[in-house]
Amino acid sequence: MLLDNTIAKALNDHVSVELAGSVSYLSMAAWADIEGLSGFASHFRKEAAGEYDHMNQFVAYLSDRDYQATFNAIPAPRSQWASVEEAMVHAYEMELDLTKRINDLVAQARAASDYFTEAFLAGFIPQQITDTAESEELLKRVRMAKDGQGILIIDQQIATQAAG
Repeated sequence: MLLDNTIAKALNDHVSVELAGSVSYLSMAAWADIEGLSGFASHFRKEAAGEYDHMNQFVAYLSDRDYQATFNAIPAPRSQWASVEEAMVHAYEMELDLTKRINDLVAQARAASDYFTEAFLAGFIPQQITDTAESEELLKRVRMAKDGQGILIIDQQIATQAAG
C-alpha cells in the first residue's frame, strides 16, 4: 500500500526529528548527571526513550506502507546549560516544536485524503499533549524554585516518580 511521495517524504523527515529529540534528551541527561541531578537525568532519559520509541513507530509505519525509511543527518545536540531552568526551557521548546510538527503532518495527511496516515498520527496527539503539559509543569516548578534547595527537592521528587 504505497504512500503519496509528499507524505512519505514528510514522514521520513520526521524520523530524523524524533531521533534528534532522543539524542538531545540524552545529552540533557548526561549534563544533569554531571550536575548531580539524578532525578532530572532520569526524567530526561525517560523522554529520550519516548522519542526513540516514536522514531521506531514512524519507521515501522513507513515499512508497513512499503516505503523504506532513510535517516537524515542530525545536528550534534547542545550539551551545556547554565541552569536547570535553561535546560527545562530547552526541553519545553522541543516539545512545542514536536507538537507543531505532528500537527503539520496531520494537516498534510488530511489534505492528501490519506486517512491511514491521519489515523496513525492521531495516536501521537494524546502523548504529545501529555509530554508538553508535563514539560511545561516541570518548567513552572523549576522557575518557582529558582536555584539551590528548591531544585534539589524537585530533583528528589522526580527521582521518586521515576523509581515508582
